Amino acid sequence: MFIDLNVPFPEPIAYESQLTPKKQKQKAKSHALTNAQASTSASIGGAVPAHPLERLRVPDRKALRERVEMLIHLGYTIIAFVQTVQSKLDPATHVNWFDGGEGTIFKDLDPRFNGGKRGVVQLRRLNVVLDEGSEKGFGFNAQTTQLLSSYDILSLTPLTTATFQSACLQHTAPSALSVHLITPPLLPAPRLPYYLKHTLVRTALKNGARFEICYAGVWDEGGRNWWCNAREVVRAAAGGNRMGREGVVFSGGAGRVQHLRAPGDVMNLGVTLGLAHETGHAALSRIPKSLIIRAETRKTYRAILSEPRLVFSAPVAEGEGVGEGDANADGGLGGGVRSTMDVLNEEEEKGRKRGREGGELNGDIVEEGGDNADADGDGDGESEFEGKKRRKKRRRKNR
Repeated sequence: MFIDLNVPFPEPIAYESQLTPKKQKQKAKSHALTNAQASTSASIGGAVPAHPLERLRVPDRKALRERVEMLIHLGYTIIAFVQTVQSKLDPATHVNWFDGGEGTIFKDLDPRFNGGKRGVVQLRRLNVVLDEGSEKGFGFNAQTTQLLSSYDILSLTPLTTATFQSACLQHTAPSALSVHLITPPLLPAPRLPYYLKHTLVRTALKNGARFEICYAGVWDEGGRNWWCNAREVVRAAAGGNRMGREGVVFSGGAGRVQHLRAPGDVMNLGVTLGLAHETGHAALSRIPKSLIIRAETRKTYRAILSEPRLVFSAPVAEGEGVGEGDANADGGLGGGVRSTMDVLNEEEEKGRKRGREGGELNGDIVEEGGDNADADGDGDGESEFEGKKRRKKRRRKNR
């Protein structure tokens, strides 16, 4: 199982009906949009389409599907679409790009909805870029708890020392708004805008957060700067080959299908950054998987430990209880909707099964080899005696 937690989602078309009068006033006063944002932020009239894909332009929709299909071909099991917000999350003007998708974007490519066919589990992630204007707060408070509950993963990209300290110490603590991914800016500067202090990094790791490295920056301008900054993140969060801490997660962050890479290539990239091969494999599989499970605790913070589920201890007779259709509706392969945890458990069980089959095969080979060795030993006792004599002579010579 391999996981990519950074698949950029194109900015959708803004509709006037999405903006309340207060939002329209604030939108009219805002003049800080970049050229790329200004080209895609013009409001148009008409009703808002129900599905997120219908709110995208046709070229963006096709390019997004190509990237998802390529990730499936490369062997990824879970991906996360990312919506990026600059500086601050304002509940008065914020629009969730994934509203109306019923928890996914491409239903026919999601094994939770396509009856267990091959595909990728598609999660929703919100990333907030923290600059100098975010030092006094960026909208993660009690008023936005319900707004943020629709996202599966929350992440931060601090650009200043103050925001990095706040992200590590305050926003990684267990809460309904806890952040589980911190993405240092690896480009474009030759050095990170702050020093990765071990006390701050250890606190974030202890709280369950992880530091993300997006390999797509290798193909951007200033790739040399990416290598320097990525090695610094590995040194502070993963400890290289010495300490063995697993605080790094590898993600794509690729906006083009040509920049996507297979898990094996990403592992080799991690080796060049100073990670052991086993740690690089864990940074694409086990570590992001535990992060996703830990992110589920935001929805059950100070409440129940997990979602309750009704389990029947004995099969129900016909006509007395739940039928086969109802039984399959709770995550079975008969067309029901499965949860993310069901897919994770299924993939883990497949891995264990492959491991057991491999162990049994190796055991059979060892047993056959042992039988052959016994057969040879029975008829060749003299050669074994001569071997002992030769070893004794060598010991005497060494003395």
